[in-house]
Amino acid sequence: MKEHKTKVNINEKISTHWSENGRKEAIVMKSESGYSVDLYEQSRYIRTVECFDKALNYAEDVAENFCLGILL
Repeated sequence: MKEHKTKVNINEKISTHWSENGRKEAIVMKSESGYSVDLYEQSRYIRTVECFDKALNYAEDVAENFCLGILL
């Protein structure tokens, strides 16, 4: 009997950033691939910014820039 192996990519939430008016939210995640940032506006998913080859500081800056309106 062959064993079916699936790769499970476990994500760990590192931090959450919000805009001052609470409309924008950015969640920094870490996985086996590296860091990523999930972007939301008014609780609706916008997109994920992959920062796989970057440091945590870079991902945190992406999250903060989105919430400040610098990154659209």
